[in-house]
Amino acid sequence: MVAVGVVAAGARFAYQVAQRVQLANAPTAQVEEQLAKELQERQLLEAQVRSFDTQFMQAEREKQALQSNLKSTNDRLATVQQEARNAQKRISELEEQKSRLSNQLDGLTQNIAATKDSSADRSGGIDDSTSRTLTRYLHHNGLPYVYALVTEDEAGNRRLFLTGPVRHGDGKTDSEAKAREFLNDPNATITNNVEVRPDLPNDF
Repeated sequence: MVAVGVVAAGARFAYQVAQRVQLANAPTAQVEEQLAKELQERQLLEAQVRSFDTQFMQAEREKQALQSNLKSTNDRLATVQQEARNAQKRISELEEQKSRLSNQLDGLTQNIAATKDSSADRSGGIDDSTSRTLTRYLHHNGLPYVYALVTEDEAGNRRLFLTGPVRHGDGKTDSEAKAREFLNDPNATITNNVEVRPDLPNDF
């Protein structure tokens, strides 16, 4: 009888212990579940932060690239504007040069006409063929604006008139030397009316 009571008491004690363990374990499971959820949320937030950092760095790189492109574009624009100003300045210079050349050509044409008239009166007929050939020869030999007029009287005596502008005195001397060499006539009389114009463009 005593043994049965002892066994019954032991069973009740074991049951109570099991219940207490179950009650004690119940809050622990909930805490662990809550902790697991918080850990998961934390990991999600960290992933979002990393994604944001990546996007921010990408945006920063794109910003720097755009700033670099903008600077390059501004530099190129400044260069193009300077080139346009230089081109406009060059156009103005060429227009002024064109105007000067036009005026000089008009004066040269008048001089040639006057020389033809006076030489025809003084020296006989004009040798147009020789005049044109000699003029082309001078133009192709460094004297592009020097013109030659050859006349010949009834006795066969030739006279040469040279007109036009050159930049240096050497050009005037050179025009006479080349003309005499071309004519190959030691008896020909040369009137050198070539004008020295230091202000002429470099292509004279």
